[in-house]
Order: sequence, then structure tokens, then C-alpha cells
Amino acid sequence: MIKSIITPIATIILICSLAPLAYYFNFGHLSISDKPENWGVFGDYIGGILNPILSFSAFIGVLITVLLQRSQLQQTQSQLTMTKEELELTRVELRRSADAQAQQIESVNIQNFEATFFNLLNRFESQIAHIIRVYLEKEVKNDNNVPSAFSFDRDIRYCGFEHLRPEFNSEVRHSTIKQLIGEIPPQAA
Repeated sequence: MIKSIITPIATIILICSLAPLAYYFNFGHLSISDKPENWGVFGDYIGGILNPILSFSAFIGVLITVLLQRSQLQQTQSQLTMTKEELELTRVELRRSADAQAQQIESVNIQNFEATFFNLLNRFESQIAHIIRVYLEKEVKNDNNVPSAFSFDRDIRYCGFEHLRPEFNSEVRHSTIKQLIGEIPPQAA
């Protein structure tokens, strides 16, 4: 970058120094004048040569500045395009992340529902086991195979009443759950 600026400046200085040298080579055999008119002519000569050169150099400098600005503008546009693409990729990743998070939330909701459902199912089973215990209590009291104290910590599917299952199944066929609970009295046969 510095070389590209120094080269035109050195060229302009070299061209500007050529004007006095050319005057010296053309009119150097003459002595230096004491008359101001001669110095005015010399100034017009130098100005007539250097002004177009300096004007042209300024024009070239403006062109170089425009070209540099154009290249910087193109670089800025390419960076803006890259930033736009990265922003779009980020947007896609955020959308993907939001979808994954929504799936996780849905999965957690399903797990919570299942946990609640199975908790309620376990409670239902324990209530059924309690109903079975109450219903069969009179038959269980005299049975030596069943422990005297019913414990809810035991497996409620077994409940200690497996040996009474055939009798219970035959009773359930003729009754309803509501009758077991005691909400509706058994109908007379």
C-alpha cells in the first residue's frame, strides 16, 4: 500500500524538477538577471509547465482515491454478504435449536404424564388391593397362610391372597365394583 503511494509521488517530484532543469539547459548560458520582468517571465515559464503537470497529478490522485474506495467498497460488500450468510446460518441453527428444545419439552411433558398416570395406576391398584382385603377379610382371618397384618409395602399384585383368587373371581362375576365398594347394595337374586 505504501509503495503504491510513494511511486506516484516520486514520479511527480521528478517531473516537477525537470522543468527548472530544462530551463537551465536552454538558458543556462545567460547570466542571472537583475530585472524583475525577466523573473516574471521565468515564473510564467515554470508555472506554465508545472501547473498542468500538478493538475494532472492531482487528477491522477483523485482517480487513485476513487479506485481505492471502489475496492474497499467491494470488500465491504463481500464482507456484508458473508455476514448475511452467517446470520442466515445462525438463524437456521437457532430454529433447529428451538425445534429440539420444543421436542425436549414435549418429551418431558409426556414423561410427566406417564409418571402421573402410572402413579395413579399404582394408587388404583393399592385401592383395589384394599377393597379386596376388606371384602375378603372375614375369610382371611381364619386362614393360616395369610399374615395377620396387611402391609402396603408388599407387592400389591400378590397381596397375600393368591390362594383365594378362584373364589374371588367367582364372586366378582356376580357383583360389580360399586357393590364391592358399598355404594349400591347387592340385588336380591
